[in-house]
Amino acid sequence: MSRSLIAALVVVCLLGHAETLRAQQVSAGVKAGVTAARMPGVTDAIAVPVDEEGRWSGTAGVFVEWRLNDLVAFQPEALYVAKGVTLANSAASYSLRFDARYLEMPLFVRFGRSSRPVYFLAGPYFGFRLAAEGTESIGGRTETRDVDDQFHRVDTGVSFGVGASFDRFLLEGRWSEGLRDVDSQDLSDTTVRHRVFAVLAGFRF
Repeated sequence: MSRSLIAALVVVCLLGHAETLRAQQVSAGVKAGVTAARMPGVTDAIAVPVDEEGRWSGTAGVFVEWRLNDLVAFQPEALYVAKGVTLANSAASYSLRFDARYLEMPLFVRFGRSSRPVYFLAGPYFGFRLAAEGTESIGGRTETRDVDDQFHRVDTGVSFGVGASFDRFLLEGRWSEGLRDVDSQDLSDTTVRHRVFAVLAGFRF
């Protein structure tokens, strides 16, 4: 079974239980948004001098919220997240773009009273690599190749966020900081991590 199919099954299963969760006073919903990703440390691991540029991409998935009391809730999520970076040397007409796609599972503690729209999120995340590609451009010639073997299969880190809920609709901004060296090649002593800022909109069932 492919990793993309596994990710799709996770989303379908969570959505399929939405009515059951509502009957148990537990809410569920969907989210989608845009991401701005970087990879701190990657420029030190590349042999040629390059500048790091952020990668704009997207994220989407589902969430479940178990309210523990009027102030605190537990909110696990299953998200498709695109990460990566673009490295460029304009003088040499050279660029190298990494696109790494993950099934990411944040385990948030949500702080905020149910009667107020603003809330805060904090917790660890676990990411499982689905695919990774590298696109290299030299003098106008471009080549894309699979670079799965250059990324560890599992990424871990912490996420923080703030959001606002308007009845069934919500808007969030969050920051995710990887804690693990994702470079599986270990070609240098530099630690290469993922860093992602995301803005998401969601709907609660």
